[in-house]
Amino acid sequence: MPTIEMGGSTGASAAGTGAKAPPTPAPGLTVDPRVPGQNYLHLAGRLSRSEATRAAAYLTERGQPAIAVGMDSGTLQGNNTEKFWLISLFDVPVGRFNAMEGQRGVHKERIAALGEIWARDHSGTVSFHDSYWVKYDP
Repeated sequence: MPTIEMGGSTGASAAGTGAKAPPTPAPGLTVDPRVPGQNYLHLAGRLSRSEATRAAAYLTERGQPAIAVGMDSGTLQGNNTEKFWLISLFDVPVGRFNAMEGQRGVHKERIAALGEIWARDHSGTVSFHDSYWVKYDP
């Protein structure tokens, strides 16, 4: 089972599909809520568990649900991972990727603005400016 850390509770809509995002527990292990075939914004990689879970909670509390996923040598297996990906839960269906260019841009700008505050005021080592879209294919 993948190592997943999530931010605080949210009822925010998963903007790409219009569906309600699943409520997320306080940071801890849970199932991966991403949908195979959807595109997600990867915000940072190689983060410590502590920073990744703090960043996921920070973003989620500000209306941008995110998760920290253990890297484990390029796989998502195991609970002993030392480094984590930080991934936004804003999903973009693969068939709508181009059509949602404007929404993707707005989302990326919001994340970047929050990332500046994260790096400046919360001792973050990353600012989320180098984020990129990845199709989730477990």
